[in-house]
Amino acid sequence: MDQVRSGRSERAGGGAEVLPMPGRARARTNIWPALLRIAAAIAFVALIFGTFIFWKRDLELRMEVARLAREINSQQRELARERETVALLTGSDSKRAELNGTEQAKNARATFAFDRQTGRAILLTEGLPATAADKAYELWFIADGHPLPGKVFTVDASGHATISDQVPPAARDHAVFAITLEPRSGVNTPTGPIYLSSPSS
Repeated sequence: MDQVRSGRSERAGGGAEVLPMPGRARARTNIWPALLRIAAAIAFVALIFGTFIFWKRDLELRMEVARLAREINSQQRELARERETVALLTGSDSKRAELNGTEQAKNARATFAFDRQTGRAILLTEGLPATAADKAYELWFIADGHPLPGKVFTVDASGHATISDQVPPAARDHAVFAITLEPRSGVNTPTGPIYLSSPSS
């Protein structure tokens, strides 16, 4: 019995070793760098995507601002043109002439007004027929029987046109204003039929 007791004591208190479970703590430690790399990659992709969205939005805003600026400039030019028209039609130093349609355009008519000092002029037409692609109307200043060429223009679907021009000094006192149909590039001497003409003055 003494031998048995002494053998149990040796087994209970003697050289038994407790060994740690290998690998678990180390495995947990190795997961964090991988998770951090994945998180960094996701954050980088999100940053790139966000940058692209902001760039696209900024580009759209710039395009919208440019469009609005063009509209404002166009409206300002139109307003300036309307003011010039009113000034030439109502100015104390302005001369005004009415142009009547000929056999070529019986329902057409136009108003021509210009400043006697500067020669700045405005032509407003209505009822002129639409022209062929290779044709256009040309304004003429006929002074002492000599036609001086003005601007070449076309009309919209209703025959309207508003044209700014410059009256030569020779045609500011006594002249006839006429509109003929000419080649689209214009000519130096009238070749086509007269569509509108003012009375002799």
